[in-house]
Parts: sequence; structure tokens; C-alpha cells
Amino acid sequence: MESMRRRFAILISIGALLLVLVAFVSSRSAPDRQPATGEQPSPTAQPPSQQQAKAVARAQALSAKVNAWAILLQVMQRLDDSMVKPLNTTRSDLTLADFALNTLATENKKEASAAGDRIDEGLRVLMRQVAAFRQARDDSNVAVTQVTLGDIKNTCDDLQKLYGSVVLDQARALAQRYHCSMHPDVIGLKGAICPQCGMPLDAQVRLAAVVLPPGATPVRIVKAYVQMDGLLQVGVKANAHLILLGPEDEPVTPDQLSEVHTQKIHLLIIDGSFTDYHHEHPVPTNIGGQYDFSFTPQKPGTYRVWADVQPLITGIQEYAMAVIPAATSEELLHDTPDRLETTVNGLHYAIQFQQQVKAGEPAMGTLRVTQADGSGFTQLEPVMGAFAHLVGFHENHTDVLHIHPQMSQPPAPDDRGGPDLHFRLFAPIPGFFRLFVQVQRDGAQQFASFDLNVAAGTTPWIDRCSSSQRNATLLDQGILIAKLSADTSSLTCTSGSTDY
Repeated sequence: MESMRRRFAILISIGALLLVLVAFVSSRSAPDRQPATGEQPSPTAQPPSQQQAKAVARAQALSAKVNAWAILLQVMQRLDDSMVKPLNTTRSDLTLADFALNTLATENKKEASAAGDRIDEGLRVLMRQVAAFRQARDDSNVAVTQVTLGDIKNTCDDLQKLYGSVVLDQARALAQRYHCSMHPDVIGLKGAICPQCGMPLDAQVRLAAVVLPPGATPVRIVKAYVQMDGLLQVGVKANAHLILLGPEDEPVTPDQLSEVHTQKIHLLIIDGSFTDYHHEHPVPTNIGGQYDFSFTPQKPGTYRVWADVQPLITGIQEYAMAVIPAATSEELLHDTPDRLETTVNGLHYAIQFQQQVKAGEPAMGTLRVTQADGSGFTQLEPVMGAFAHLVGFHENHTDVLHIHPQMSQPPAPDDRGGPDLHFRLFAPIPGFFRLFVQVQRDGAQQFASFDLNVAAGTTPWIDRCSSSQRNATLLDQGILIAKLSADTSSLTCTSGSTDY
């Protein structure tokens, strides 16, 4: 526990140092800088006036206060959401609260204001309350944590009344942004539709204290391993244990994962020939970070598994991959031409795209399900909160896709779907994909497979954020926030990788 506290203290110190460095670099690179020693100023160059220097200082102070308040508002929202189970509050949230409060206290001392003394006192009170909450949480004292949470909320509300609307309005706008959990580079208002996959933006952009350099990619924090009770054998049920670990090899427990499509873990399993696909949901055990599952392999050789998870701390969907070795040789994948129609158990499945599918370019598709007589099938039952799940495996045995039909809201248990299901497919790289559609009919699940060759894109998605459009503000877990032009429906993108 003490080592964790030291690590968080170090992170706070690093974050503060980086913010100072960024401010220093920004001031050095400003257009109106003083000429260096020995450098001759141009005839028109003039040293910055005292008014200009003060304006720069005010802008830097405003930015620091806005960022700190945005972080604090997000933390307060998560603390408020945890009132029922306050012991589930993550230590990282409390560390972020410490960082934000210290930043606000530092900025408050830099400028004189009528409310300065009251702000200083309110920040000190809030710091003591956060410390008391942390101690009660560590002591597993539910009663004290609930009382302290109420005190924190009240103090924070009172403190906001002492700040101007400019700071708080900007902070709220920064704090209330959401991204697509499957494509975290797409950022906008809550409920907006992701232009890549068509899913609503439902994961809050989690602000962090540390500002990272441009080009940083979204953090992936989960690692997966699989332990087997015995060797894989064709046709024999295999019992396995999925191990999920965090960045410091700490166990990833269920309370640290978001529930997505009715499950906290979707386990995607495939053999080397991309023929035998399984979709399982491991169950937690008494061992932290261990989840048990089973499946019956129908092919020889190695199987690969992807744990599709969304950690609460980042809100970013991850595919943590592991390999299940076997004593036998696996069958090879043979690329095939496009195959977008198939019949399974009397139902005919056909996929049609509105345009050629190219890497880095969203493609609108329709899955049509018909009966033997050609009439549309309208009795698809909900499975995991949707009428179908589409999973794709790339020929490199590394990249996967997980797609859901577009819906205005999750279907109720008695709802039925079909014959047409519309979806967006976004392939980050070109090449061959084996696609599997999973549906449910008469209480039984069935799978239909397709083959798709994705062409190279002419304009990669990331290039839609031109350098002239980027306006870096703050990084969230390594995500550079940037603004796009008005014709992109208030969505934003990053300069990081699009390899999701």
C-alpha cells in the first residue's frame, strides 16, 4: 500500500513538472519572444510590453485553472456516482483530486482577488475532506466514507460560487466530452454517433494530470494470459483460466471493468484457419484477476483469444490477446475471394456494402436475413443487447473488429429484429478479414461466416485531422484532443494511431 502511495505521489510530481515545462516551452516559442543574446532583432521587432506579458500570464493562469477545474468536476461526478458503493472509488480519482486542488491553490496565490482568502480556505477544507475520505476508504469504513462524500460535494459546490463563470463554463465544456469506446480518437457530445462504427459516444473523456507529447496513442492497460487444465484436443471440452493484469501486473477485477453489451468480458476465440469461432463470457473466480471459461475446439493446433474489455479508468475498449498453444499443428488460413452470402440452418445471410470497403474509410453495410422462400426473416432475438454481433479477424492474426447493428436503443427481451440490420464497418488496415455474424433464433445462437478483402484506402482516417485543424488542449490517458472544422458535427480526432 505504501509503495502505491509513493508511486501516485511521483506521478503527481511528474505531472506538475510537465505542466511547468509545457508552459515554459510555450512562452519561449511565442511569436513576441525577446531576441537571444547576440541575435540582432529585426527592424520591426519590438520587445513585448508589460501589458502583453501580463496578458500571457493571465492566459496561462486561466488555462491552468480551467484544466484543474475540469479534472475536479469529473472526479466529483464519479464520486457522486459512487455514493451507493463509495469503497469502489478508485485511488487514481483521489490522486487526480489532489493534483487539481494543489493546482488551484497555487494559481490562487498568484493573483489578488476579493474572494482569494475564501477560495484558499475552501481549498484547504476540501483537501482535508479528500484526505479523510481516502483514509476511511483504506479502512473500509463505509459509514465514514458516505458522510465524507457528502461533505466533499457540499464544499465543492460552495467553492464553485467563488469562481467566475468564464473558468467554470470552459471547465464544464472540457469535462463533458465523450468518445467512442471502440474508436477513442472520435470525441464529441454525449450520444453523438461515431462516424467510424455508428455507435453512440458514451464513454467520458477521462482527463489526466500529465500532458503527453503530440502523437501519443491511447493507452492500453490490460494484459491477458490463458492457463489450461490440459492440452487442447479436437472435440474435447477444454477448461481454461483467463488472467487479466494491469500495467504493473496487478489483477484486473470485475469492479474495474465496464459492462458493455450485457457483459464485462467478451472473449473472442478462433483457430489458425479462421474456421472454428467461439464467443465466450468468462466468469470471475475467488482469485483476483482470474476468470474461468470453457470451449470445445473443432480444429487442431493453436487457438488465439482476444479479451474484449473496457476498463473504467480509461473508458477505452481494448482487445487483450493471448495464445493457447497445442501439441498439434494448426491448419493454415487460405485467403479467398469475397464471400458475402451464406446459408446456415435454413436462413440465408447476405451482406451488401454501399461502396467498396477501404482501409481507414467507414463503409455502410446491410445484413439481410431471409428464409428459404426468399421472404425476410423478422424473428431475430436479442443477444447481448443487440440483434446481431459481427466480429472480424484479420489475416495478420492480430487485428480484430467487433461491430454491432445501429439501433436507437437496446432491444427489450420480447423485441424481434430483421430482416435488415444496418451497420458501419471501419477497417483500420487493408487485407483479408474473416467475418462472423452471431444471431439468436428460437433461443439458440448460430453463426454465419463471410470473407472480405479490404482495399487500401486513399485517404487514411487520421489525415482528416490536418495540422491546421489541430488545437491541442489536454491529453486524456495519452489522447491528444484536437478540434475539427464545423462540417464534422462537432466531433474531434487525434494525431495518434488509428490501429484499433
